[in-house]
Amino acid sequence: MKKIAISLLFGAVLGIVPMKAQTKYDFSKLKTENLGRGVVAVRQSQKEVFVTWRYLVQDARNVAFNVYRDGKKLNSTPIEKVTYFVDNNASSAAAKYTVKPVINGKETDGKSGTFAMQANAPVGYVNIPLQKPVGGKTPDGKTYGYTANDASIGDVDGDGEYEIFLKWEPTNAHDNSHNGYTGNVLIDCYRLSGEKLWRVDLGRNIRAGAHYTQFMVFDFDGDGKAEMAVRTSDGSKDGKGKIIGDAKADYRSPNGHVFTGKEYLTVFNGLTGAAMASVDFEPNRGDTKDWGDDHGNRSERMLAAVAYLDGIRPSIIMCRGYYAKTMLAAYNWDGTNLSKKWIFDSSVKGNEDYAGQGNHNLRVGDVDGDGCDEIIYGSCAIDHDGKGLYSTKMGHGDAMHLTQFIPGKPALQVWDCHENKKDGSTLTDAATGKVLFQLPSNIDVGRCMAADIMPSNNGVEMWSIDSKGIYNYKGKKVADLKFSRQNPFPINSAVWWDGDLSRELLDRNVVYKYNEKTNRCDTLQVFDGTISNNGTKATPCLQGDLYGDWREEVLVRTKDDKNLRLYVSTLPAEYRFHTFLTDPVYRISIATQNVAYNQPTQPGFYFGTDLSGDFRGAMLPLKDDRKVKTEEDVNKVIDLTLDSLNKANTVRPVAGSSRKGHNPVLFLVGNSTMRTGTLGNGNNGQWGWGYYAHEYFDENYITVENHALGGTSPRTFYRHLWPDVIKGVQKGDYVILELGHNDNGPIDSGRARSSIKGIGNDSVVVTIKETGAVETVYSFGGYLRRFINEIRAKGATPILFTLTPRNSWDNDSTITRKLTNFDPWIKAISEEMNVALVDLEDITAKKFEKFGPKKVNYHFYLDKIHSSEFGARINAESAAEGIAACSATDLRDYLKPLNKPTVKVKREKGKPVVFLTGDSTVKNEDKKDDGMWGWGSQASLVFNTEKCTPVNCAKAGRSCRTYLDEGRWDEVYNSIQPGDYVLIQFGHNDMGPINTGKARADIAGTADSSHVYKMEKTQRYKVVYTFGWYLRKFIEDVREKGGTPILLSLTPRNIWKDGKIERRNDSYGKWYREVVEQTGVAFVDVHNISADFLDKLGEEKAKEYYNHDHTHTSKLGAQNNARSFAKGAKKNKQLKALKKLLK
Repeated sequence: MKKIAISLLFGAVLGIVPMKAQTKYDFSKLKTENLGRGVVAVRQSQKEVFVTWRYLVQDARNVAFNVYRDGKKLNSTPIEKVTYFVDNNASSAAAKYTVKPVINGKETDGKSGTFAMQANAPVGYVNIPLQKPVGGKTPDGKTYGYTANDASIGDVDGDGEYEIFLKWEPTNAHDNSHNGYTGNVLIDCYRLSGEKLWRVDLGRNIRAGAHYTQFMVFDFDGDGKAEMAVRTSDGSKDGKGKIIGDAKADYRSPNGHVFTGKEYLTVFNGLTGAAMASVDFEPNRGDTKDWGDDHGNRSERMLAAVAYLDGIRPSIIMCRGYYAKTMLAAYNWDGTNLSKKWIFDSSVKGNEDYAGQGNHNLRVGDVDGDGCDEIIYGSCAIDHDGKGLYSTKMGHGDAMHLTQFIPGKPALQVWDCHENKKDGSTLTDAATGKVLFQLPSNIDVGRCMAADIMPSNNGVEMWSIDSKGIYNYKGKKVADLKFSRQNPFPINSAVWWDGDLSRELLDRNVVYKYNEKTNRCDTLQVFDGTISNNGTKATPCLQGDLYGDWREEVLVRTKDDKNLRLYVSTLPAEYRFHTFLTDPVYRISIATQNVAYNQPTQPGFYFGTDLSGDFRGAMLPLKDDRKVKTEEDVNKVIDLTLDSLNKANTVRPVAGSSRKGHNPVLFLVGNSTMRTGTLGNGNNGQWGWGYYAHEYFDENYITVENHALGGTSPRTFYRHLWPDVIKGVQKGDYVILELGHNDNGPIDSGRARSSIKGIGNDSVVVTIKETGAVETVYSFGGYLRRFINEIRAKGATPILFTLTPRNSWDNDSTITRKLTNFDPWIKAISEEMNVALVDLEDITAKKFEKFGPKKVNYHFYLDKIHSSEFGARINAESAAEGIAACSATDLRDYLKPLNKPTVKVKREKGKPVVFLTGDSTVKNEDKKDDGMWGWGSQASLVFNTEKCTPVNCAKAGRSCRTYLDEGRWDEVYNSIQPGDYVLIQFGHNDMGPINTGKARADIAGTADSSHVYKMEKTQRYKVVYTFGWYLRKFIEDVREKGGTPILLSLTPRNIWKDGKIERRNDSYGKWYREVVEQTGVAFVDVHNISADFLDKLGEEKAKEYYNHDHTHTSKLGAQNNARSFAKGAKKNKQLKALKKLLK
């Protein structure tokens, strides 16, 4: 359903302090800027002037405003619905505009603001004339000029209005990887009038380029005036002309690099440009080789930030390195002293996972709700105390976005893209690094963007250069996406421009508006005569809510670098919000925008088209999300009770409809642990055990109907669903009751699903606050008694189940049980009413305790309550086992035999079994001399069958994923005994489509991540994991049973180039080695051993080793692969025991 735009009724809504609902800053302690009214006036046309100003946090809710031009009031009534005014002024003369606050019709002493519009003012922007520096000549005789580059803002004189800090970059600036001298980097400070306050010259020992100079402008000491912190060196010159350090020092190498010499961190006075303090710069270079190379590339990669590390004052963060070694240092400036707070070093023991995880930018925010800022460095996060918070180990990337993507969920997420050609782009929980969804890729994903551009979709949308579509936060593609010259789709920046609640896109000097009907971006505004910065990054000097109302301004340079232009949106807006600048996450995103690869601003709260209602509360209200949820939603953690109930009658079975003749029916009554969502088909990656229950019963004699529904409690199920279920129950039927997980929360408001605690006979009459409905509420036990009595009244048999266990542990060996509430309550009702009981919690918990916490994790999905397909199958198995052991009910007579599937193998005492698992390269036709052979058929050539029993369990056409999904791995797992060996060799079928065609591929790479896919053929949903995840599962399962896992690389294919056979060492070869490093598993590189042999034979001779295609081997080829395994195994020191079993 399309979300309806906010009505004009709310056009007059008032702003709020939205960040309180998400981050946990204590604003009574936080040292923030003393913002002024931020008035700015630009021509809307030759006859009209657009005047706009800030709505401040301290403004009264009912504040209105008067607007004056040169002392004359322009508005007839106070302006209260918006914070802009259009003045019919056709004069080209200069004008002074003043805005004054009004309360109850009277002007107050609150903050007023003025702006002096210049004579002959241009349309649409404020022109800021610059003093362009004179160029120079480098030691090798080459000349250079200057271009206006990145900018920042800060209030240098304490008047509440911002000045502009501008970096001048020489035209010979270089990337770190390139040789060459550069000119000096300069930083100016300007007022909006164009008055230059000072110029700092960083000198010849600070090389010019995107990665060298990151300048932080902020009020670091809380005196109401901004300072600038930046890396300097000997020869740097402050705004007063004073030299820092040794004026004669020259650290430039003959090829123009600077990777020796002194470095300083200097704090400059924002008003005068004077250097107030300099300390030795940390993180220092040390040995440049430690950073990943020996030529001053990776050691000179700098980042910087501002962060409220103690929840009170802003600290300076200086960073070095992200490809390998990574260091961050935090400093405090108190107005006199510059002191180091902490330093983080990835080379320190315990921090190894943080090396090589940084981006070309960073983000800052209170992601864990402790009131202090953390630093999102890319694929890792550093806590406020300088310790590692987490590392996803997905490596380096170019772009990243931090905000609240999910409306109504008070948490921040990170949308990041990765260069490693496997992890693609990811949405993660900013507090933990947990992957919420992932779009794997086999290319370097160098750009990604996040912005709420689609009013029809819930939350913030995301895309990347390889996403092939626009995605929502649930991981669902909501629109196709193809990049082309005919359809430019911006991916560099975003801006709130036109006055509605969706965000516009900014690329080069053009603002675009996404058009949902055409799936294209329409040009909204072009900044003619200007040019963007930073090459393909195509960014402005600065963009953000700098002046005026809540919308954002764009600061760009003219093509001749003689002027800056501050473009202001003059389009009408229907809303009034507080300035974004009051949010620390947003304000810091402006301060860090100049860092390396510039990223757009993002607030620390949700802001977009899902907002609705009166904006005067403590958080931004949202539209009714239930109206836009669909059956296709994936990766959803919670299940709204009312939503499920509204759909229940259309998706649940009609009670008794499965009955065959006079056979009984088994009715399942429960919640999302028995049936997730409304469909119960894994559409959110979660599965209820009721989906698999029928597999354990002989359906020739009994049928199983799953009537469970996610989000229900005994109370809500009994009230809303039970009347339909009980209608279908007949004499001789059975009803399993497993309810309790959702028996919590308020009794008379919200989801209103809890009962009275315990099993007493008491009740209470409540009025539901939201609806006014009156309801009698009973105890938990009271509802169970009602179910039981009504079932028995029909001549049917009730069976009580304790609840499925959660992924919660008292310690590493003991699952937490519900020993103080639901367990004893259910058991007491069972005894009181003489009802059969199955202790499902205990049966499954004991299995989990044998598995251990690590293995149990993948039996749940997205949270610690809801099962994955693995967990659902375990619970269904436990349910069947519990019924089989329960003598109090004859339901067990309808069960199939509970024998677990195993591999048929004739064991001999003292002889271990060697299980071979894999695909058609391990087991094929294995019959005709001219047919296709798997090397497992030739196992007797290399194994001494008097000492061991090789068993070929491979299956043609299988990937890791399908081998597991089809139950083939379970057969092996159930057959393993201590001392056995399991050879694991997959890869040939693990590539290709994931959910279409043969649908057997897994996600590329070895990350501990997954994604929910809808299978085209079955229309069922499937959680798919990475190639490495499946291998790790197999390895851990073997070890759990006391066996020895051996990982084999895939067999080589008969594909040749330049006289050499193809090697797969950059993908699967790399991933095998990553798994080996992660698990310590024994590894035999069959791929390269066999390929070495074939290389020696040559392309023509090698044809005899293959049959019919380039993958499948002849009998001769199978023998070569078998011998290749034996050759590698004998050389592996981990396989000394196996070596004795080989010929």
